[in-house]
Order: sequence, then structure tokens, then C-alpha cells
Amino acid sequence: MATAAGAGRIRRTDAVTWPRSAEFISTLPRATMIALVSDWVSATPDEQQTIEATLQQLQQDPEFFGPELTERLLKALESGKFTEALREEL
Repeated sequence: MATAAGAGRIRRTDAVTWPRSAEFISTLPRATMIALVSDWVSATPDEQQTIEATLQQLQQDPEFFGPELTERLLKALESGKFTEALREEL
């Protein structure tokens, strides 16, 4: 994780250890990761579970939520408003 924060991408050797999660995380810009971590820290325990479950589902099956909702969630993730978007959708 320190590699992701420091360089913006997870290195190949670490990607072998965390194949799917590493690829998902490594595609996110550092600012997005910082905003997401900040949101997660300030969220309630229920919201934290929702954030984790939603990110896991997006990582495992990006089409699960349908194209329109997936697009909105990814835009919210990139803009640092992921938790806010989840609150609106749920």
C-alpha cells in the first residue's frame, strides 16, 4: 500500500501478491485514493461496510451495477465524492 501512495502505482512484484485488488487500486490516481481513505475514515461503520462492499463489487464485476450507475460511481470515485454518491443511491 505504501508503494501505491508513494508512486501512484503498485509495482509488479506486489501485483502478484494482490492480483485483482492491486490492479483496481493501481489504476486510481493518488488524489482519488486519498479522498477515498478520508471519506472512509469519516464514515459511520455501516457506511464503511457499504464503501468496502461496493468497491469490491466494482472490482470483481464492473457491470454488476449496470452501465449508468457504474459510470456515476466511477465519476464520483474520481472526483472524491464516492461516499456522497453512495448516500444518494441508497
